[in-house]
Amino acid sequence: MSSTTFDNSVCPVCLAMGDEHDRSERPAELSQREQEVFALLASGPSNKDLAEELHLTERTVKAHIASILRKLAMSRLQACLLAQAYRHARVCRSED
Repeated sequence: MSSTTFDNSVCPVCLAMGDEHDRSERPAELSQREQEVFALLASGPSNKDLAEELHLTERTVKAHIASILRKLAMSRLQACLLAQAYRHARVCRSED
């Protein structure tokens, strides 16, 4: 799994919803570690896989994921799909 840095200047909700939401609802920024976990969610790994990849305990991974889901106000599936869309958008922008 490759690590991707999350760009906090881009609202993930804008990315997912095509900029059609109320900007006052922008989620809180993700910490550096949450960004790493978020980026890895794109491939749909288990908590155990994430823990092994990041050299953390499963409990710590669960805490990071819970924080991400709370900040983004979405389910894990939605966050995985958003992480995939975010990774795809970054690839497309880098090819321009």
